[in-house]
Amino acid sequence: MNVVTFQRSGTTALAFYVAEDRLYYSTLGAGPAGRDGLPAESTTSLGPGSGPSLRYITLDRVPVRPLPHRSKQPYDKGHHHMTVPDMAISLVQKRVLTPIGGRVLEPGSVFGVVAGAHTYFLAAESPKEAAAWVKVLRDTWIHCFKHSLRGTSHDTNGEKSKNRVLEERARTSTLYEVEVRTGKMKVRCKDVGLPVTLRVWTDSTGRRPDWFLDYIRLRKQGASSWVLFPCARWFSAHMDDCRTTRVLFAGHAAPYIHYKVMAHTSDKRGAGTDANVFFVMHGVLGNGQRHILAGGADDFDRGGTSEFTVDDEELGELLEVSIGHDNSGHGPSWHLSHVEVVHEKTGQQWLFPCHQWFDSHVGDGAVERSLQPASGLLQKGFFTFLITTSDQRGAGTDADVHVSLHGEGGDTPTTMLPSRPEHFERGQTDSFRLELPHIGQPRKLTIGHNNKGPGPDWHLELVEVVEESSGRHYLFPCNKWLAVGMEDGRLERTLRLSEVDPRVNKSEYKVEFHTSSRRGSGTDANVYFKLVGAGGESAIVRVVAPKEAFERGQVDTFSYPMPFLGQLQTMLLQHDNSGSNPAWHLLKVVVTCSREPEPYVFVCNKWLQSKDPAVQPSVELVPGLPLPTTLKYKIEVVTSDCRGAGTEAHVTVELVGSNGRFGPVALDTPSAFERAKVDTFVVEGADVGILSALVVKSDGTGTRAFWHLEGITVWRDETHSDPAAGVFFPCKQWFSKDTGFAKELHPGKKAVENRLSYTIRVTTSDIKGAGTDAGIEINLLGATGETGYHPLMANYDTFERGQEDAFTLLMKDVGQPQALLVRSDGKSRKPTWHMDFASLESTHFPPAFFVAGKWLGPDVGLEMKVPVSGVDPRSDRKEYRVFVHTSDVKSAGTDADVYIDMLGDLNSSGKQPLSSAGKETFSRGRVDEFTVSCKSFGALRSLRVMVGGRGHHPWHLDMVIVIAPSGERYFFSHGDWLSPKVPMIDIPASTIDPSLDKRTYKVLIRTSDRNGAGTDANVYVNIHGSHTSSGNIVLRNTNTNNFERRQADMFEITTRDLGNLVELVVGHDNAGAGANWHLEQVEITDTHSNRAWFFESNAWFDKAQGDGKIERLLKASSADPRANRNTYKVVVHTGDMPGAGTDSNVYVILRGDAGASGKLPLSTSGNQQRGFARSQTDGFTLVTKGVGRLRELLVGHDNSGATQARWHLAQVEVTDVGTGQDGGQWQHRVRVVHLEACSDLMMRVVGGAHPALGDGCPACSRIAHPRRGPQPVVDAGSWQLAAGHGDTGGDPARAEGGVGAAVRGAHSHDVLFSIRAGWQGTCWFECDQWFDSGSGDQQVERLLTAQLEKPASKLTQYKVLVVTSKRMGAGTDANVFVDIHGVDGSTTGKLALARTGQHNFAGGSTDEFMVTGRDVGAVRHIRVGHDNSGTGAAWHLEHIQLLNAKTGASYLFPCRKWFSKSKDDLQTERDLLPAGSLVMEHEYEVTVVTSTLKGAGTDANVFVQMYGDAGDSGVLRLDNPKNNFETGDTDVFHVKAPDCGKLQRLRLWHDNKGLGAAWHCEIITVVDTVNGGKTFFYCGQWLDKNHGVEKTLTASAADPRDHLVTYTVTTHTSTLRGAGTDANVRIDLIGAAGSSGARDLTGPGNLFEQVWQRF
Repeated sequence: MNVVTFQRSGTTALAFYVAEDRLYYSTLGAGPAGRDGLPAESTTSLGPGSGPSLRYITLDRVPVRPLPHRSKQPYDKGHHHMTVPDMAISLVQKRVLTPIGGRVLEPGSVFGVVAGAHTYFLAAESPKEAAAWVKVLRDTWIHCFKHSLRGTSHDTNGEKSKNRVLEERARTSTLYEVEVRTGKMKVRCKDVGLPVTLRVWTDSTGRRPDWFLDYIRLRKQGASSWVLFPCARWFSAHMDDCRTTRVLFAGHAAPYIHYKVMAHTSDKRGAGTDANVFFVMHGVLGNGQRHILAGGADDFDRGGTSEFTVDDEELGELLEVSIGHDNSGHGPSWHLSHVEVVHEKTGQQWLFPCHQWFDSHVGDGAVERSLQPASGLLQKGFFTFLITTSDQRGAGTDADVHVSLHGEGGDTPTTMLPSRPEHFERGQTDSFRLELPHIGQPRKLTIGHNNKGPGPDWHLELVEVVEESSGRHYLFPCNKWLAVGMEDGRLERTLRLSEVDPRVNKSEYKVEFHTSSRRGSGTDANVYFKLVGAGGESAIVRVVAPKEAFERGQVDTFSYPMPFLGQLQTMLLQHDNSGSNPAWHLLKVVVTCSREPEPYVFVCNKWLQSKDPAVQPSVELVPGLPLPTTLKYKIEVVTSDCRGAGTEAHVTVELVGSNGRFGPVALDTPSAFERAKVDTFVVEGADVGILSALVVKSDGTGTRAFWHLEGITVWRDETHSDPAAGVFFPCKQWFSKDTGFAKELHPGKKAVENRLSYTIRVTTSDIKGAGTDAGIEINLLGATGETGYHPLMANYDTFERGQEDAFTLLMKDVGQPQALLVRSDGKSRKPTWHMDFASLESTHFPPAFFVAGKWLGPDVGLEMKVPVSGVDPRSDRKEYRVFVHTSDVKSAGTDADVYIDMLGDLNSSGKQPLSSAGKETFSRGRVDEFTVSCKSFGALRSLRVMVGGRGHHPWHLDMVIVIAPSGERYFFSHGDWLSPKVPMIDIPASTIDPSLDKRTYKVLIRTSDRNGAGTDANVYVNIHGSHTSSGNIVLRNTNTNNFERRQADMFEITTRDLGNLVELVVGHDNAGAGANWHLEQVEITDTHSNRAWFFESNAWFDKAQGDGKIERLLKASSADPRANRNTYKVVVHTGDMPGAGTDSNVYVILRGDAGASGKLPLSTSGNQQRGFARSQTDGFTLVTKGVGRLRELLVGHDNSGATQARWHLAQVEVTDVGTGQDGGQWQHRVRVVHLEACSDLMMRVVGGAHPALGDGCPACSRIAHPRRGPQPVVDAGSWQLAAGHGDTGGDPARAEGGVGAAVRGAHSHDVLFSIRAGWQGTCWFECDQWFDSGSGDQQVERLLTAQLEKPASKLTQYKVLVVTSKRMGAGTDANVFVDIHGVDGSTTGKLALARTGQHNFAGGSTDEFMVTGRDVGAVRHIRVGHDNSGTGAAWHLEHIQLLNAKTGASYLFPCRKWFSKSKDDLQTERDLLPAGSLVMEHEYEVTVVTSTLKGAGTDANVFVQMYGDAGDSGVLRLDNPKNNFETGDTDVFHVKAPDCGKLQRLRLWHDNKGLGAAWHCEIITVVDTVNGGKTFFYCGQWLDKNHGVEKTLTASAADPRDHLVTYTVTTHTSTLRGAGTDANVRIDLIGAAGSSGARDLTGPGNLFEQVWQRF
């Protein structure tokens, strides 16, 4: 489709383009003119519907002028040989005045187009342009004319015109009169009988497309009565129900149709949903209603099919369905497999595949999707995704990653990768195996993530995709960030397929950034760099660094894999000027390449900064420049010791020396420049020589702006501290507004001050929350003054709870201590501090004590004054040990603050907090120990317990034990709650232990031996006895890993005497990573009476499995259930074919005479090989209750495999090793017929054979096979028979003896046998089927029947000789298979023909294969095919020779045909008959008539398959040398196929290929050239993507087209305002005999106008 414009005067241009049969025009910006006056092609792609000003003219509605049949007037030189009708497209040969702007256009520059009832005039820039456009439009019209009904002609001379065509059409059609309110018209179309329904629609074009239709009346021409079709609805895209198509019913409103909707939820973990699901159907007749699909609580469960019946209008052929949910409920996430819709009236079915998540947090986040119909579910295959994360800092991601492949055959659904926390780490390659639909050759790959997790940013290097079916590898390089704040900020990228591996020729570059040691040299900005070398240059690399990178004086190292750049020449460095401190002083950058021994040093030594945030500072560096000489100066600043001397302002210094100046340098440290404080700084800078001056400045900011400076000392080396080596600059001045904030200081002498050494010991109280991380300072007040505040600092954690901290301070001598000022800065996450007391020691006075016992913090004050005391507060204290027992009941623990007050004879202890630093206290069932230090109060009489403070939850206190310093024990028993309503209790003291009257029970928990049976949750029990119950008790012991698989855990419970145990409640709290638990049983023993009770469970405690319970009530039993269990050995044989193994969880259920075993998982232990691998035999030992003699085995899996869920099972062998019993004894009445020395002796069990024995003869050890006759018994010695004789039809007499005594001579009689089968407990269960939810019968669970005969005895080996033709390209790379079919209906199934390490099926080669399969006996035919994989899949087979190694039977199967999707009949599978087969082929003549509707022809490949009472023809492609299936053509084909007998139906379809794949077939006629029968199959339908490319037609003996009639259709437009329409109206008459197909309603005059009423 081309977009063309032509230039006009002014600022606008009118854009034209032709698409199919329409001329589109729209106002656009001015475009360039083309050469030679022709319209120029624009680079702007404009299509229908691209803007509100877009309009179009339907060229199909341009009429043919009524000229005679001699119309041979060519309109230009290019068509002088063409006979064309004249049409209403012509130039206007007059001057034209434009209605807008009044511009006069010269003659011939305007052309007119008549379409329908409207005439359009279009202006060009010049007559030459107008003539060019007329030529383009006429060419387009000619194309439309030749491919429409008006252009149809069978006259080879080209002399027939429109009238001749219409006359031909009139002979096979009927004229209908159609009446609407605004007028009448006549329509000629196929006779469909008495109209029952009428389909009416508009194309919504024109200036007034909305139309209100009141009714339509219709009758055949000449009929007297009308058929009324009421409507009274709008045809509009935005009014009423927004429909432009409706189906009207004769005499009444449209009835509702029942549709059956079946939603198939996928069998995946978490696939089910609790949300409300809605559903909307969209058909050719309009859009359906929105239906809520709700039926019951089990709707949309995992792996289930939810069926609903909805009522809607007749929608015709469904085009798509919309389905979604409202994201409500606890688990709204939903994975839908597919949807089926059935029209219950017609039985038509539609399939809508999905295979996607409806989840706002998974994949694309969509919870509503539109599904397209399909002929079947897509075939799937396995793809391995190898995803490589880049090896650079911060490259890994914690987000959830999703992928989607795009190929020749479509796109795969967006799939979330099943990742774990260890995936997508830096420099790591992660492998994922996904089952996805086949899409042909992949072209692109879309990958992204959901930006979740603590570190979602991701730098992806490469994605490698391996297609397992073909073994091909596809590379998709990325090497970009997927992050919001990186590069372009995209979270999803579409990668293109690459033929070159980007990992080749890479080197490792280590980059070291050296930030200067200057103050403020670090940066918070994002840093970028680019390396340029002799061999190329790198991309711009963003340095992904942690927050602490690029700090002052720091070296940050990063590594990057890059292509080798050769010798480095320059380095471009830049930062984005972001962050709170973007300025950066970079000293140098050192780059080391893994291929070169010497590093490159890029010296910078400058600032990268800019005051403009929009400017990103950058610098270009070259290697090899020298570094400048620098010194590290040590600067000591002394703030004066006077009131208000400290400051919060920012201070800078500038050093002046003999070599120059350095600075200013900022001196900034938290809490610096406080009163009487010495602050030390180290700065790096240039050597200024001998210091001569120091310039000090303060910016005067902060709440304390003024500053009194004592002096500053400067050393040239940071390691020096000798005052004599430094330069002292005295000051003793204020920095204030009055005196100025800048001073120039000069060197001077330092005064000596009298100082003393003090040792202060500070004790933090031993109460909850007493410790602090805040800064503590003291100021000692003495007789001669004060020392000023000095910080208390040490190299360990100070001021912790109950801790004593010692500090040595050098402070001014203030004489005898009088008080201590203590101050906290309150700047930490624990700013509050409770000080107990402090002691002060010095050589000039005796120890002094300062007793505080107060809180210090933001809430109570940050400073306090503590007076001096001469008495040590630690004297006269005693320690009491307190043991608090919290009850072991549900929610017994508390987070509240607990206090006690011990009341004695003399006094009380006072309110004492019970807390333990760093430990969790007062938890359920816990005993907490505390030490309380207080004054002695005498003998203990009572205990007061109090709770309160934060987290004041109810607390269940069992008892408290107090041990006095003398060793005497006091017991305080409570056993009740303390809560906000009861915050305090008084408990009297007792010297008797209340726990002496309790009983101990031993509880043995047996966890089941199955996969995932163990739990990490907290397990509890509640034992119910005849006396009382124990209450919920959590099971704990010294073992830290209880309740593991196949583990027995012992616990001891001390409680009251429960009496005779009756029931047991057991459950868990569903906590922990693996909470699900499978419990086998519980055993409880009373240690006092040694009596035991058993509680059998054998069930899951899991909210996601079984009944979802995590608590169960178990009944007591005196017998051990384990004594009645049996042992079975199960041997599973997985099939030997590609993809046969599974990762899913496999289970079995044993069924026998005594019942079923329940579901038993088959799981291997951790040290065994992976179970259920291809061609693997896995053995399992199962312990379960005995089921008696085995009859059936139910086997299946949960479809949960991480990489492969599907499974092919060959057979299962089950042995009852627990009992060792034989097969048992049964009595059956048997009819024995003995002929000729027992060689044909047969035994028939009257009333049916025994399941394990079948029909057989015990005397000659043979069993009668239903089709093959007598077969030998596996073990003839295993039959023991006792026979009783009797006459035929009479009651048999029982007798013991051998068979020979029972059967003598050639006679028949009934015998009652007592048969004992010598079965030693082993049965075989043959399967040989797939367990796959995505293919075949989609079953993942099957019921197998027991057999005594080993399946291996039914197998044989076949020798297969395959001869590939010698023609060009005959060989194939695809995977070839053969399926052998016997005359009795048995089959081997598909057997792969492959030899490892050899190139099979080359052109002209003969390949020999030995395959093992079921012995099918005599062979009827074989099926041969391939999977169309590989680069050269097409294959031409000469013949196949087959040899049965067991019987020696040999067969030859000729072929000589292609197996290809692009050659011959496009088949890749064929059924081959043996040479000399009696199956005869008939020749059929198939005649196909394509309809005369516009666009009815097709370029697709057409296929048929005929079905008769004698069988089917197989797939037949209809093809011959001519151009088939054109509009109005009749095509004849001769095909060969087996005799199908009397034809009953015909399956018709095409492959939807080619530019014009849509096809409207009129009828198909089939003639059997052998038998002479002729059968009609009427179609009259579209075969396309919207209506379906496959139809099944019913046979008819007569041509249904012989009964066409003419209808008159009358439409009545309503009188409502705006009811008329300019759109094209079509109808489809639907009657008892069928449908007329779509027909346009055309006629003279302006149709479908509003009827105006006069008043």
